[in-house]
Amino acid sequence: MNSRAAHIVSILIADGHASLEHLSRELGISPRLVRYELDGLDAFCRRLGLAAPILDKGVVRFPDAGQVFSVSGAIDDLDPVDFVLSPTERRDVEFMLFLTSGAAHLTSQQIADRLGVSRSIIDRDVTLLKSELSASGLRLESLSSKGRRLAGSEFAVRRLAVQVIERNLDFACVHDERAFAWSAAARWFKALGVVDSARELLGVVMSLESGDFGHWLAFDSLRMIVYTLAVMRMRIDSSCVESDQIPDLASVVSSREYVYAVQIADEMARTGGAPLPTGEVDYLAMVLLGARFVTPEPYLREDWIGVQMLLDRIVRSMEERLGESFSADQELIESLQNHLGPMVFRLRHGIVTLSPDVEDARASHPMCFEALEDIVSHEEGGLLGEVSEGDVAYLALYFCASIERMARRAAIGRTDDVLLEKIMGVVQRHCTILDPEGLLGDMERAFTAHGLVVHAERIQPSLAELLGPEKILCPVDASGYEEAIRTACAPLVSAGDVDDDFVDQALADMRREGTCFAFMPGVALVHGRAGRSVNRLAMTLAVLPEGVESGRADYDPIHLVFCLAATDNWSHIRALRDLLELFDRVDVQTLCTARNASEIREVMGGA
Repeated sequence: MNSRAAHIVSILIADGHASLEHLSRELGISPRLVRYELDGLDAFCRRLGLAAPILDKGVVRFPDAGQVFSVSGAIDDLDPVDFVLSPTERRDVEFMLFLTSGAAHLTSQQIADRLGVSRSIIDRDVTLLKSELSASGLRLESLSSKGRRLAGSEFAVRRLAVQVIERNLDFACVHDERAFAWSAAARWFKALGVVDSARELLGVVMSLESGDFGHWLAFDSLRMIVYTLAVMRMRIDSSCVESDQIPDLASVVSSREYVYAVQIADEMARTGGAPLPTGEVDYLAMVLLGARFVTPEPYLREDWIGVQMLLDRIVRSMEERLGESFSADQELIESLQNHLGPMVFRLRHGIVTLSPDVEDARASHPMCFEALEDIVSHEEGGLLGEVSEGDVAYLALYFCASIERMARRAAIGRTDDVLLEKIMGVVQRHCTILDPEGLLGDMERAFTAHGLVVHAERIQPSLAELLGPEKILCPVDASGYEEAIRTACAPLVSAGDVDDDFVDQALADMRREGTCFAFMPGVALVHGRAGRSVNRLAMTLAVLPEGVESGRADYDPIHLVFCLAATDNWSHIRALRDLLELFDRVDVQTLCTARNASEIREVMGGA
């Protein structure tokens, strides 16, 4: 079982049926790969004697609507080790293992035994995890006799941990213990105690929101605070650490958020937790200073978190259906927030409301109206209850207005990827970036909000984009390891991507510090220091069918040599992720049998 197959089950729980095209969009894979996942799901169901989903005329459904819940129950009963983690999920789980180990060291073998994979896979993961952590100002500190542990700013550790939890754990699993956790990583987080801790801390925060503080956290801030508290508790329990980056302490202590932080700390201690050290209360107050608060109507307080989760689900679903960045439109979010609360109250009490012209709403943006109608119809029995066409039309008008606002901005705006890249470069030269990808995303949204159209993927290109046909040497003969490296680097020099001394410096670093390394059995990744003798981000690949010896018996012979010219510590991260995922689905021998660059790119998916 893997996350993709479980995600298909979650979609069928919500919708009853789904087309191949819809599943393809939801899972971010091709329809052909969706069929592959359905085959795996079919085998899982048959092994347990359960009815499997059927594909008929391009539509997937269970033969009996109730069977989907039997399958979801069987998935819930699985041990986390029974789930196949994707490379990205696996690295996130490995990061959480390092996080919860605190000051203790973990060896690759210990992690491999825990996850039920080989040590070579963990070694490969750690290589990429190191690069990802360095982009956040963190590192894996190594001791040859003990293993590795997280090192760096505690503030950065916690911020990254919250991001890892947010991208893997649906908050519905925290709010409702009956919710179906389809993510394989989420199952591991549950085993590590993250879900139970977050659920308890959600109760603590919600018990105080209706008290003297007088404000309620907006949904995104509530989720962030709950996950922050969960990470805080894990770090305290594992190694008794405290945040070491609290700016302007006097200002924090004098704020109303500090009072709220003290209340949360007192409630956590009252419910059985250890008292928070003073520094942790200050840290929590600092986090609260960046949170958004709202003031709900008194009659909605009982359902307030449910209303916000409903809003979040609708906006995310509309983004997936229409491909628009609705979550970045704060005007839309605030309008929906103001409308959904009273709408829930009206529907619950059967209060009739006048509706806009439904036909006009359909005519202006038919795809928007139809998508929203489908999404809302699957909320039956929840907060919305029986929803009329008029209620859908009201909500559709907000999304239509958002689409038109974005269209106007695009019409008067311009593509400014280069400007965004330059600003990131300036920031990097003067600051230590703890979360470059988060910063890049925030800047992209800010540019978009002011009519400047940017595409972050152009600043963080994929592996296929970097490895064009002219950057792939296939096949290549080399008498030894150093000649193979020089051959692999040659296209970078001839294209002006690097200066002439790049190769000599990379080889010198390899001999002195090991910055050229065996990436996995049969594969080497060569790189110099970021920015040194590098003119622009670039990458090459040399395929050596006969192989060369690198001196590492467990990884030799080396058949594939990748050379990376990095301009900074962040723009190449996407390509490295693609590289790891490539070898998760393709073996080295498959690439070695390629006859030319076109066949290599076809295997990579970049043909």
